[in-house]
Amino acid sequence: MRVLILAAGLGVRLRPITNKMPKCLVEVGGKPMLEHWLDKLNNIQIPPKEVYINLHYKKKQVEKFLQSYNSYYPIYKIFEKELLGTGGTFLNLIEEKFDDDLLVIHCDNFYDAGLEDFLAKSQRAISDLNFDLALLSFQTNDKKNCGTMEVNEDGKILRFWEKMETSPSNLANGALYFFPKNTIANIRENREKFKDIAKDFVEPLDRKIFCYKANDYFCDIGTLSSLINTRKYFLSKYM
Repeated sequence: MRVLILAAGLGVRLRPITNKMPKCLVEVGGKPMLEHWLDKLNNIQIPPKEVYINLHYKKKQVEKFLQSYNSYYPIYKIFEKELLGTGGTFLNLIEEKFDDDLLVIHCDNFYDAGLEDFLAKSQRAISDLNFDLALLSFQTNDKKNCGTMEVNEDGKILRFWEKMETSPSNLANGALYFFPKNTIANIRENREKFKDIAKDFVEPLDRKIFCYKANDYFCDIGTLSSLINTRKYFLSKYM
């Protein structure tokens, strides 16, 4: 398995914090968000073959952090002179790396659990029930800022609602994706193009997508209020 960590964003909604640092190095519990995810990858039973991290905003700070980080897997940096969107970064990577499964992580999401269960259940759904890919979902109280979904008893996603406060579901897309190598090869062979993984690839529901429901705390720390709430959660649980 390879991993793509999306870490190049400007973090506009986190200003003034991100005036001085990239969003991926914003800390929760005294640890940068990027380190939280790299640690999770260090702790899975079979380490990834390769980890790719896209960089753009204040990339030198991220490079300095990575120089001091010890991992069980090789880390490769992808510098984007101009932001390509999540779809652009993904498509560029699979143009050359398409012979293995790919886990895609949005670095600005805090998830208070490991990855083993998500990976195991995603792989099982893909192999036993013929799903094309899997994503992680979580319960949200902020439907106006999240894409929510309807899911059947097998975990198949039936419908999406894009940031609708009146959505009948509070099950939100956590933007953690597992693509099996067959799906990656199919995307590449068909020369598909999309700018955003969620909006342009996942939400049209052109494929059979498995929804893994997270039971542990999950939050997009992309706004100041969500970052504050996540830091409070961490302090109350671990400090």
